[in-house]
Amino acid sequence: KRAMADTTHLSRASGLEERAMNQQKRVLFLSITSGQGHNAAAKAVKSYLEEKQVQCRILDTYTYLSRPVGKGVDKGYTFIARYRPEALEMIFRGYEENQSVEKSLPFKFADLQKRKLARYIQEYDPDVIICPHVLACILVSKIREAGLLQREIPCIGINTDYSPISMWDKVDIDYIVVAADFLVPLLTQRGVSQEKLLAFGIPVDPKFEKRQGKEEARKKLGLEQIDTILVLSGGAGLGHLEESVQDLGQIAQQCQIVVVCGSNKRLKAKLEEFAKPYPLMKILGYTNNLDEYMDAADIVYTKPGGLTSTETLTKDKPLVLMDPLPGVESWNQVYFANHSLACITNDFFTGSAVAGLLLKDKSRQEEMASARARLVKHNSAKALGDFALELAEKNRKI
Repeated sequence: KRAMADTTHLSRASGLEERAMNQQKRVLFLSITSGQGHNAAAKAVKSYLEEKQVQCRILDTYTYLSRPVGKGVDKGYTFIARYRPEALEMIFRGYEENQSVEKSLPFKFADLQKRKLARYIQEYDPDVIICPHVLACILVSKIREAGLLQREIPCIGINTDYSPISMWDKVDIDYIVVAADFLVPLLTQRGVSQEKLLAFGIPVDPKFEKRQGKEEARKKLGLEQIDTILVLSGGAGLGHLEESVQDLGQIAQQCQIVVVCGSNKRLKAKLEEFAKPYPLMKILGYTNNLDEYMDAADIVYTKPGGLTSTETLTKDKPLVLMDPLPGVESWNQVYFANHSLACITNDFFTGSAVAGLLLKDKSRQEEMASARARLVKHNSAKALGDFALELAEKNRKI
């Protein structure tokens, strides 16, 4: 009898818990792994929403719909970015110049997979969908076009770069979060309704909003109390990181250089070998406390990826940019340089020269700090999270 009573009690508790879960607001993030920035933006907003007791789920959308396609997009992007970066420019230029972009592979794939994803969405039954990648927005557009959902679910896209690439004006979603104010008129000119555009900025983890003193951070990380350059190249260690670090050898006796290679183990081994004659050069792999290394730095030297650059600017650190990967990073670089948010480098005016001069140029550092104070969007994950909560509340009342 006791066992039966306990079972009945557990069953009732489970039912109550299930009903309580059903009363929770739910947000579904449709992410796509091609680079790390899109997932990082999703996780930043998810973290904030979960603090508000919102049930959240991040779906690796392409991998769910077709594992070979999902892995192909992820590994393919990494391979092209590492070994054939010029192909990225051809891809993005093709999207910009092709008037029939709706006939491209992402739209065809979305058309083929729309029913499978619609069933997944129907089962999870979210109050809001957030897409940190334009390819996920294309999938939602095809689902809407076919009328496959029983109810209208608000959808928000996140543009994680400072670029108005053409696909954003071809998707049927309710709102698009953009990185900066200048993108609003550019996207409006391309036919996107201004009411859809939310200039919240790229969502970053709230830990990048916090700051500790350089001396305190260096002590905590076991670094020397001297001028410090932090060198990054995204989570996968892509771009021109190896050449940039080798060039920094010219000033490696004058300042401390900390290099984060991300998940690129092969590159880490090569740079460790290179750094042996330089006791002030430290080579790291993947780290989950990048925010603290930024606190310790005087300058952050990185490729102009949307997320890493935004994290640096949010940390209020001077930004020096190595050559971009072709495509959206070229847009990012131009925006940062034109607005005094970064110093750029090339084959003739290399990172060692730019960073070395910037460390001594206090007036230039002040000019860049003023630009950051004027232009950087803070608390973007909170702004988007709060907006999603408002949409969820309205959606439940309909």
